[in-house]
Amino acid sequence: MGLAAKSRRDAQLRDAQHRDTSTPSGPERLSFSDMSSQALKIASFFGWSNSGKTGLLAGLVEAYRHRGLACGAVKSSRHPGDFGDEGKDTGRFRAAGASPVLYFGAGEARTSVLFMQSPSSPDRAWLEGLFAGVDRLLVEGLEVEGALRILVEAGDRIDKRGASEVDFLVSDDERRRLAFESEGKKAFPHEAIEAILDALEEAWKGK
Repeated sequence: MGLAAKSRRDAQLRDAQHRDTSTPSGPERLSFSDMSSQALKIASFFGWSNSGKTGLLAGLVEAYRHRGLACGAVKSSRHPGDFGDEGKDTGRFRAAGASPVLYFGAGEARTSVLFMQSPSSPDRAWLEGLFAGVDRLLVEGLEVEGALRILVEAGDRIDKRGASEVDFLVSDDERRRLAFESEGKKAFPHEAIEAILDALEEAWKGK
């Protein structure tokens, strides 16, 4: 970062720290979305239930922790959350080292842990406000504007999305991987955690 850009960033941070937070509309937030060096890197993972999304994200979170990068995780669901069992999805994310972890309740659930009312349309700015201290954010089941889109498949439950609609495919079906690769898209088996991380980093550099 050049000296001029660093000075502008430092000035923005100082200004945010001295803002009056007692206004009726609530505290103002410093948005990092216009600061390219600080922009939160987000990847959205989607696919059928039991396609292996949660296990994949937990593995990626742990791998990022070993690389020294802070990684947050989001779980989106239309079902009420059950947070008592550490074997549940959010518990697995925490055990892998993700911090913070958000459970976003859509549809009838409409509550989130950290126990706040979910917005009707959770956008990038909302996520950046919640995960301001995180380097990378992996999102399960929620598509975020500008995020990388990773389709996750397992078994014979094949998603209808084509290669043109996603950035990567994660599938144990070699034929599906070859079909995506023939269209110029990267495809990986579930266990290729380090290769998937490298592909995410390379793609983010190009954004």
